[in-house]
Amino acid sequence: AYAGSYRSHSKPKELVEKSRGVIMVYDWGIFPGYFHSTCGGHTEDVNLVLGLKSIPPLSGVRCRYCRKTKYYRWEKVIKKSKIEERLRNFGIKVKGLNGITGEKPGPGGHYSTIKVKYSKGIKRLNAKEFRLMVGPNYLRSTAFKIKDNGSSLIFKGKGWGHGVGLCQYGTQGMARKGDKWFEILRHYYPSADFVKIY
Repeated sequence: AYAGSYRSHSKPKELVEKSRGVIMVYDWGIFPGYFHSTCGGHTEDVNLVLGLKSIPPLSGVRCRYCRKTKYYRWEKVIKKSKIEERLRNFGIKVKGLNGITGEKPGPGGHYSTIKVKYSKGIKRLNAKEFRLMVGPNYLRSTAFKIKDNGSSLIFKGKGWGHGVGLCQYGTQGMARKGDKWFEILRHYYPSADFVKIY
């Protein structure tokens, strides 16, 4: 994320100048250049995470360039009572929570749906909303495996953020090995075209 002009360096300024006036298009339509911190090895399909129409530039790609970040893999232990409390704050009552599983993973491993088992049955929640309700600092992404540990759940996940589009730490890794800005964008947004409009 951008930290402000007081931390500016000459290299980013140079890259901004080289790409000034260039837009990305697919099938002659402008599309959003989604980005996130760390993909964890594979970016995700925009349809699965954000519910938008899937197009090749936003359908997910392999990434081996973010492996050195501490968010490539993560683990978080959360008490079941804490999850109950967090969901209750959003009007979702799951008292007696006894299990959580992810459903319908995409190519990047992100779930579209979370199944919550509790004393009165089962509730299915949108995975992105579940993550935000529990807390994005607890769950770095919706790409995780869950292990029941009695009164707690152990989440072993990968990446940080929604996983769609450009992986920021992956971009850093590609830049460090000498890839050009357009090579990086072509990797994360395959089939996109670059058009200079001014």
